Amino acid sequence: TPVAGPLLSRWLDLRELTTEELTTHRLDGGLLVTEVLPGFCAEQAGIVEGDIVVRLGGVPIRVPEQLADLLSTLRPGYRTTIEVRRGSEPTPYPIVLDRAP
Repeated sequence: TPVAGPLLSRWLDLRELTTEELTTHRLDGGLLVTEVLPGFCAEQAGIVEGDIVVRLGGVPIRVPEQLADLLSTLRPGYRTTIEVRRGSEPTPYPIVLDRAP
């Protein structure tokens, strides 16, 4: 299920991890990046297709609703970190949130 949110819906497409993916990556939640829109904040932060978003601003992200709720409280220009799993290592990336294109 793609995540819809005022900031995220157009610059980053995500879906929930399957049970198999959760087991493989030894995670209890997270969202798989399926597309990154070129030229916007996710790409500028270094997020790539296949990354797994596990935290935003230090808040664990397990299901799409958590991310949508969190993003609804943030404004374009907000500086934070987005933590992703790429392979086995979690990595935080600084990000400045964009307005949806």
